[in-house]
Amino acid sequence: MDSDAEKRFVKELGNALKEERLVVGVERCIKELKSGNSRLVVVSKNCPYKARIQDAAKSGAGGVEIIELENKNNVELGELCKKPFKVSTAAILLNAATTKGKGG
Repeated sequence: MDSDAEKRFVKELGNALKEERLVVGVERCIKELKSGNSRLVVVSKNCPYKARIQDAAKSGAGGVEIIELENKNNVELGELCKKPFKVSTAAILLNAATTKGKGG
């Protein structure tokens, strides 16, 4: 990922955290992709489910940007997402309402 895309991702991630529009985990990201509520999905360099994420993006509403981090593994993505655990995938949602009351 080039430095401009990384800077934009970090900025969007910060806003998503503040607005509670971030979900993590492969299954949750796939669910949000299929529902059309994702606007951006980030995949760590060592995520074993990249193909599943890409397939879900194709079958969803479309227009979702998928960023594959070339220099960040799941530990580093977890740190960026301010989580005390490894994160292979994270999705920034269009609407915060779907994250209320659900783990993420």
